[in-house]
Amino acid sequence: MTRVLRLADPAEAAGLAAYLGRLVRWDRAAAVRLRAADGVLALFGNTPFGVLAVRAATLAPGAGELDTTVSAGELLHALPLDEPAAGAGAATASEGTAGAVGTAASAQAPELAVPRQVTGASWAGVLPPRSGWRELAVLPLPELRAEVARGVADFRARTEALAEGQRTRAVLDRVGEEIWSRTVAVAARPPGAAAPGANGTPAPEGFPLRLAHAAQALGFLGPAAPGVPAPGTGRDGAPAGGTGWTGPSPAVVLLGAGSWLRLRTPHGSTVLRRASHGLGLFPVR
Repeated sequence: MTRVLRLADPAEAAGLAAYLGRLVRWDRAAAVRLRAADGVLALFGNTPFGVLAVRAATLAPGAGELDTTVSAGELLHALPLDEPAAGAGAATASEGTAGAVGTAASAQAPELAVPRQVTGASWAGVLPPRSGWRELAVLPLPELRAEVARGVADFRARTEALAEGQRTRAVLDRVGEEIWSRTVAVAARPPGAAAPGANGTPAPEGFPLRLAHAAQALGFLGPAAPGVPAPGTGRDGAPAGGTGWTGPSPAVVLLGAGSWLRLRTPHGSTVLRRASHGLGLFPVR
């Protein structure tokens, strides 16, 4: 099993740095599971939102296969980067992720030395399938951002209305759980479109708001409003780590595979498992 991977382009390293920087900022002991096959490196990470976050990078031709779990912080430091990047997607020393996190400048395919394997991340043992995904809905990006913004505003209003002695972690968690478990309705498919419930994939009435909330927090949904840089973009709005874009808003697609739901954006995916009935969730730990 290979322990050195060659990325197809220096920009791939910057994109991975933005993703890993967020995971480490949320949890300094965060782990990521790596899967490299067929020229693609997939990184799976846990988030505070009860969903998994997936980021992919293209590998250079001839890259070997890999399946291992490593420290997110060690992988971040191992990325072949040169100068510090601007934007929220890059971790800083003050956030406990000291090291060179920046924009790769070399025009050659950079090499990534994979850190040693770690254990203890129980969530990494149950990952979404590699294939069998079926499109359930195409979602308007502005409306998705607006749903998240309403959830954030509701959480802020409800928690600020609490008396000081009531703002315990348990209460805040309970309010957040209620808000982010709300269902985002999925528009009906046009007449003649393939039924999303085929091939064993249930047709959902919607999906939990936490999928979109996590995607926004990861920078996968781009800027929340015109003129506001997306997390992980530079001061000039240019992508720093592949989390921003210019031009028309890209599509966000809801996919299903068995008990799994996936919100796919051009810069990563958020994924969760549904319970046997309805939109109840299996916990991700």
